Amino acid sequence: MSHIDLHLHLLPERADRILDGGLALLRSELAAGAVLQVNVCSLLGRHGAPACSAGRRLVRCGLAYMLASDGHPAHRGHTLADGIAPAIAAGASRVRAWQLTQANPRFLLRHGLRAPAAPPARRWRTDAGSVDRARAAARRLARAR
Repeated sequence: MSHIDLHLHLLPERADRILDGGLALLRSELAAGAVLQVNVCSLLGRHGAPACSAGRRLVRCGLAYMLASDGHPAHRGHTLADGIAPAIAAGASRVRAWQLTQANPRFLLRHGLRAPAAPPARRWRTDAGSVDRARAAARRLARAR
């Protein structure tokens, strides 16, 4: 995994120009079962204005599944709980801010990610007419060669 890939998966708001066309990339990853986290420090502006703006947009658009923190006791003064106010400032409701900082991280720790669902099996038409038409088409193709 390259340095850029690592940022796309772990800190998407800090990847250079992620929202300049990268949003489509993120949406396809999310549709495939990935979840997205935004760092609290990014929302607080500690990683610069571009990361702050991108993090707020990801929260506001509802693409963020949870907030993360690199705050560690005795090393840094910020924690995950510091993400509630900036999440609300970014456009999340109080309930959504609680989900981002409490409920969703707990759920992920307890249950992990579900495997993507298998695509539904294709139903084939079984009427005799369609089978006969397919055989006739195969014969025409064989004669044409």
